[in-house]
Amino acid sequence: AVRPDGEEVALKLHKLGRSFRTLRNNRDYTRPGQAFNWLYMSRLSALKEFAFMSALHEKGFSVPTPIDVNRHCVVMSLAHGYQLNSIQVLRHPSTVFNS
Repeated sequence: AVRPDGEEVALKLHKLGRSFRTLRNNRDYTRPGQAFNWLYMSRLSALKEFAFMSALHEKGFSVPTPIDVNRHCVVMSLAHGYQLNSIQVLRHPSTVFNS
């Protein structure tokens, strides 16, 4: 996405739906036995990600800068780099994993 000032940002949309049949068992978004629609669950997921990202960013970890969260969308700074699945050979794995 592009902000009004021209800065490019990443917009991440959370969508937890029917394909996540074991979601309630594996995540702590709700208490056992509670049922909610996908948009509400996706909103909780986005809020949780934003909170963790904000905490890590404040402590100096190398994470995208969290900008805002609204409904099931998280806006963060754009992380420049390569997708790991596009890298076929890793010449110095210890350097990558230790940095």
